[in-house]
Amino acid sequence: MLALPGQLVLYGDFNCPAAGRNAAVDGRLLELLESRGLVQRVDQPTHQDGNILDLLIDDDCPGIIGNVRVVDPGLSDHLLVMSDVSIGCPKPQLQRFSHRDFRAVDPEVFATHLHMTDVYMNQADDVDEFYRQIESSVTSVLDALAPLRNRTMRRGKRSSRWLSEKAVTAKRTRRQLERRWKRTGAESDRMASGAPVASPTPRSTLRGANSTPNN
Repeated sequence: MLALPGQLVLYGDFNCPAAGRNAAVDGRLLELLESRGLVQRVDQPTHQDGNILDLLIDDDCPGIIGNVRVVDPGLSDHLLVMSDVSIGCPKPQLQRFSHRDFRAVDPEVFATHLHMTDVYMNQADDVDEFYRQIESSVTSVLDALAPLRNRTMRRGKRSSRWLSEKAVTAKRTRRQLERRWKRTGAESDRMASGAPVASPTPRSTLRGANSTPNN
């Protein structure tokens, strides 16, 4: 855990009281924490017998843990350890890209426009120049029919590396169905994206695929 990025905070019932002493933690545990650069923050009894069993440990980074206190909610033989934890909210990672709406391009209109460009009207004799003509002509037609659009998206944080291949495929297909329903608003698309009977990848399929371990 010490090798992981970020700041370390450990908490829970360690059950390591000092032998024969109340309101104290076993010195061996404290020595181990100190050798790893860690600090135990609870200094009041956390059990009704007067022992400190529930600990709050961090890597001695100033400003992370503060206002540690112990209160008795009356629900258990253990008391409740509370504290203020100051953590920063990382800025979302943005991804900028350009795209064209090819679905809006009519193939016949595209062909008509392309026939009026140099690649048809004034073809070059040189192979390299003809290649550049093709690229330039196609790009100019696309700029007219499906101009480039700039878009910014928040990069996702969720990883699919723990999912099986079947689960990843089911998840991707379901998202495609949901996007189609949002675009068309058709009841048939809504059923396909959410109904267990009609959907080719219902939620039960996704759950079942996720439970299958990868080999």
